[in-house]
Amino acid sequence: MKNLFLKIACLLVAVLVWIQVAATTLVETDVGLPMDIVGLGPQETVAGSTLPEIGRVRLRAPKLSVFAHKYLGVSLGRVELNLANYSPGPPQIYELLDSDVRTEAEVVTILPPVRLPLRLDWLDTHRLPVHVPMHGELPAERMLAGAVQVSPDSVDVTGPRRFFTGLDSLVTEGVNRAELDESLAKDLALVPPPVPLKASMEAVSVRIPVVALQERVMANVPVIPLIETHLGEAGVSPPVCDVLVQGPADSVAVLSPVRLTVTVTLAGLGPGVHQVLGQVQYPDWVTSVNLEPESFMVIIGETPAEEDGP
Repeated sequence: MKNLFLKIACLLVAVLVWIQVAATTLVETDVGLPMDIVGLGPQETVAGSTLPEIGRVRLRAPKLSVFAHKYLGVSLGRVELNLANYSPGPPQIYELLDSDVRTEAEVVTILPPVRLPLRLDWLDTHRLPVHVPMHGELPAERMLAGAVQVSPDSVDVTGPRRFFTGLDSLVTEGVNRAELDESLAKDLALVPPPVPLKASMEAVSVRIPVVALQERVMANVPVIPLIETHLGEAGVSPPVCDVLVQGPADSVAVLSPVRLTVTVTLAGLGPGVHQVLGQVQYPDWVTSVNLEPESFMVIIGETPAEEDGP
């Protein structure tokens, strides 16, 4: 046990001696220091520039400080890019100087690259509408029951002004209509805008109303002739018809026949017997209608009497 304590004590003494020597011994080494941008105006940005995140610098510093920097994460300083004298505009070059290195160590030299391409731009925020791209066809007997709802319907995008050129909206991930057997209500991820633009949200809530279709026969709907007044009266045969209506199941189930109007238009026709196609006026939510029969015999005015024989 004595030998163990002695060994530990010797180790501690050795470490202390090494620390004392390392703290006073200067070494020259290459290190990477983080780049720090200062001097930007409140609405200025260097986003989109190809500035490195780390500057390579050769320093002369105590061996202990170098050890702590490399192995313990203790910072030896930073490289400061002061852009106070720069203005938004065309690309420029920032040339690193020894004075840009903020460190307590001695700067021997700045390692390449020392000429950094720089593009200072205005920092803008635009609120852009969000669209949901859709493809494919709805399953049979299904229809959209209204507009696609997006919440929020627009999102703030922030970044350098030059990157907004040609960008007038954002889109979500796509939706396949063929997979919509019923209404969809879920969060959809936004497709990120071009780097370095950043959207204020990653997803939006989307609702796509889908309803089942249903057919219904509306029987004995009156057929109304639309005749010019100078022609007198017109007779229609048959005077009623059946109308096959297709639309959203809930709405079709309560549809009243009075909301359907079947007419035959007689404009341009003279007295006599004519075969005329029927036309239907119906609510705009109805997807299709069919008449049975499709055409009607119309008698305009009085038909000429047959002459008696000799």
